[in-house]
Amino acid sequence: MAVITLSNQNLVLGTPSTFVSQDAVIADIQLTVGNTTGFQADQILIIGQMGNENSEVVYVESVDDQTHLTISGYATSGLAYNHSASSPLVTRSGPN
Repeated sequence: MAVITLSNQNLVLGTPSTFVSQDAVIADIQLTVGNTTGFQADQILIIGQMGNENSEVVYVESVDDQTHLTISGYATSGLAYNHSASSPLVTRSGPN
């Protein structure tokens, strides 16, 4: 089987980024993060290192304060995977 490798880093270049600052578990709908500056409702987020098995895409439902985001999962009501503190969190650039 042929493997195609593409750079996907330009999906997140120049977009707001932060990190998960408290462990998050499956089904959580609120994330504690380093800083919410630049984040807003209806953004698409990528949690985890892009390309890793447990990375996932979620949507920002609301920015609750300077360190909390309420999210919804792509196919679930909350997170589909566990994410440890320090997991990267970035927005996807371009139209939602």
